[in-house]
Amino acid sequence: QKRQNQKSIQTTKINQPTPTMTSPSLTLGSILLAFSPTFSLLFILILQKPQLLILAVCAAFAYLLAALLSSIVWLITSSIGNAVGSGSSFSQDGNISTLFALAIPGVICRMFVRCMFVK
Repeated sequence: QKRQNQKSIQTTKINQPTPTMTSPSLTLGSILLAFSPTFSLLFILILQKPQLLILAVCAAFAYLLAALLSSIVWLITSSIGNAVGSGSSFSQDGNISTLFALAIPGVICRMFVRCMFVK
């Protein structure tokens, strides 16, 4: 009888769900951890002067334009490469053409947008 009682206790322990962290608290903690440096810079430095807030918003917009421009350049480059027949720019081998197709146009577009933003 004791042995059967111990087996029933063991099976009930296995079937019980293990306690886990709830989803909202995990989400809130991850958000606070990810955005705390940005929020601290925003509240401590940028919100003290309205001119810095306008400058930060304009710089973020310029960065988004640079990302859009580099993605359009990559789309055109990869479409031309596919039309010519050199295959897709994403190969399984991880060749050097992927680096040139993604990084070089992105750096050039960001440099161009930064120069236009400062000018």
